[in-house]
Order: sequence, then structure tokens, then C-alpha cells
Amino acid sequence: MVVDPVVVWGPCGDWEAVGSVVAALAAEPFRRAPLQAAIRSAPVKDLRLLHGALVSLYPSLCTQPRVRTVMLNLLMGLCAKNERYRSFVNQHAQNELPRDERGELVMAPREGMAAAPDKVFHPAEYTAAYFDGDVSWESFLATYGDRALATRDYLLSGQWAPSFPPVRALPDFVSVGTSAEDAPECSHKMGSANQFTGGTFTGSCT
Repeated sequence: MVVDPVVVWGPCGDWEAVGSVVAALAAEPFRRAPLQAAIRSAPVKDLRLLHGALVSLYPSLCTQPRVRTVMLNLLMGLCAKNERYRSFVNQHAQNELPRDERGELVMAPREGMAAAPDKVFHPAEYTAAYFDGDVSWESFLATYGDRALATRDYLLSGQWAPSFPPVRALPDFVSVGTSAEDAPECSHKMGSANQFTGGTFTGSCT
């Protein structure tokens, strides 16, 4: 399983949880009480992976300054990298996307993207195509129709995220069938297995 901490620790650009932990770790002198308060806060507890990591490392964070420094640098690095990436994409969109008569950027609508699966869109357009409010399966199905249904077959779509509803425009990833069973091609040597492997391979673009 591959987890992108920018997505799961700063969901929808909300860095409140990370910010509270950063403030506690960066305090001089360091005190345990602010870190405890940050870990017990609702925003941090809502992010189960971040909360679990902090709880697991809590003894080391309290007793080893080097561990605190590494965790602090990790969290601040994520924030900085996310900001640089967003700035890069936004600037590229400003330079590359068409504009209307008022000079505003013209973004492809979600429905237009759904109707043109073979067309390449800008990353900023994919971001703008996130569903707002209702992110139910029904709303996704209403937009993408047969393509939405196809995502349920991971052998056809190459996409599988159990219990997570799709919330933005579908990129077009198709796995390659190479046998009578139409299994995705896989020749990785893991032990003696060379056709099927335990776990899930994922490739993601943040």
C-alpha cells in the first residue's frame, strides 16, 4: 500500500493538524504538555495515520531531541513541498490554459472531461474537477456513467481504492491483459511467484 502523506495529513489543503504538531515540536524549550495536547486534539485524532505515528513515536519524541528534529523537518518539508508543487502547477496553468474574453482561465468542466476520456487535461483542471459537497457513488455515476462502472473492475481500470469513493475526473489507465484469464501483466519475481503477488500495487500522481 502506498500512502501520500500530503493527501492524508493535509486533506483538501487543511494543515491545521500538522501545524499544531509543528508548533509543539518547535517550541523552545520543548515541553511534553503541548505535544500531548496536539496529539489529543480533534484535528490530529481525525487523521488516523498521523495520530498513530505520533503515538508510536511519542516516547522517543519526548526523550530524544534528534527524533524531534527529524519529525519536525519531515512535517515542515511536506508543507513546503506541497506549496512548491501547487505554485508550480498554478503558474504553469496561468501560462498554458486558454482564457476567456475577460482574461479568466478556462477550465474544462467535469462533464466535458468525462465525455472526452482520450483527451489530455492539465493537472489544474483535474484538481478543479473534484466533486464539492456530494461525493456519493450516485453523483459520480451520474457524471461518468459506464466509465464509473468500469472502475469497479480493477482488471479493466487498473484502479482500486477500497472504501474510498472516486471524487474527481477519471484519468484513463488501462491494464494490459496477457492471458486467457485476462489477468494484468506481472512478471515480478517475489519468492517463487511470478504471476500474482500479495498486496496491492498502486501508482499515483499527486
